[in-house]
Amino acid sequence: MMRKFGLQALHDIMVDNDSAVKKEFEKYMKPGDIDTIKSKFSQDLAIIDNDINISIDQTKALHKAIVDDKVDVAYGSRFINLNLEAFMLPNLLGNKFITTVFNIFFNTHFTDVETCYKAFNAKFLEGVDIKSTSFDFEPEITAKMVKKKVRIQEFPISYVGRKYHEGKKVSWIDAIHAVNAIIKFRFFN
Repeated sequence: MMRKFGLQALHDIMVDNDSAVKKEFEKYMKPGDIDTIKSKFSQDLAIIDNDINISIDQTKALHKAIVDDKVDVAYGSRFINLNLEAFMLPNLLGNKFITTVFNIFFNTHFTDVETCYKAFNAKFLEGVDIKSTSFDFEPEITAKMVKKKVRIQEFPISYVGRKYHEGKKVSWIDAIHAVNAIIKFRFFN
């Protein structure tokens, strides 16, 4: 659910829509964040940020790679410069498992399929019908981009994971849904 609200908030910021969702997200922003978001991202770029505990400044490398036409899709990877203290062990192992399964099914070399940051050249999202509404979103969008044969590159980001008492909601059941999505979007749709 947070993912949908995050996308809605980003959209509302970019189009100056004074929505309730935008107002809720503004509570967690520092002064000037709205201006930074607007100045850094154009209408030709779609940023999907599904974890609000990462600084927007970390998207600069992703944005630049797309604007400079070096990649079509840029992912921020929490595992390129891994800080083990940032993760709870079950979540780290679950992420590594999901990424490994994805890489096997799609013959890819990702380090973080369930990444917090994804940036897209907007033209590659045209006509992409997303069916997922939870943690199966990441395998779905990644599978659809891989099938389109777009240029995808991962960039290191730092990450400080939340604990369950801080609002983290992911569980082993989400990993099952993600693996099901990998199989589904590898062979169907």
